[in-house]
Amino acid sequence: MLHRHARPAVAGGFLLGAVGGACLTSFALVLGAGLLQPIPSNGRSGLALCLLLLLALHQAKVLCLSLPQRAWQIPRDVFFERPVRAAMRFAFELGTGVRTYITTTAPYGLAIVLVLAPGSSAAEALLGAVGAAIGFGAGRSRVVLGQVARRRVAVDHPSSWLIAAAWLSLAASASVVVRVLTG
Repeated sequence: MLHRHARPAVAGGFLLGAVGGACLTSFALVLGAGLLQPIPSNGRSGLALCLLLLLALHQAKVLCLSLPQRAWQIPRDVFFERPVRAAMRFAFELGTGVRTYITTTAPYGLAIVLVLAPGSSAAEALLGAVGAAIGFGAGRSRVVLGQVARRRVAVDHPSSWLIAAAWLSLAASASVVVRVLTG
């Protein structure tokens, strides 16, 4: 799909699908956070920092955690649809973060923040969910958008970029939690 049809419409469909899938998951996580409201904010934020530290230790390969994921690939029949629709559907499923392999700690850090440190009001929580979804969806779409700009397959990025992105995401997640704690 991607190597044959890397044109703006496909990239746009991919971006919309990834952001849409991430919105679905982000809103579900924020709704789940509502169940934890009886726990004091400092307790939730402290737990979030501890979990983010565990993720950082996993990312640094000091610990080996078995993080929850669905170890399946997105079905091949998704790619038999029209290119724009196929890109959108594939990206939606990828954007949810629950439909395929997860190869980095970044989505887990984001989920921790959305569940344990969503903000002090419903408006802050929803704004955080939308911001997280846009960032996650745009990040997932970076390779496809790069293909359009380069007019060729752009999957030749160094693995060090992925590692740096995971660390940056964990640092951003931790900074949100610290802000909630110091609020």
